[in-house]
Amino acid sequence: MVYGFIGLGNMAGAIIRGMAGSGSFSSDTLCGFNRSP
Repeated sequence: MVYGFIGLGNMAGAIIRGMAGSGSFSSDTLCGFNRSP
């Protein structure tokens, strides 16, 4: 399963760091997109 985040503000950044730091999620299952070009 791939987890995606639209918008990489403080909240999404904290969630992604927590998920990546837990060791339960590999880097190929986390995906982030910034809404601004």
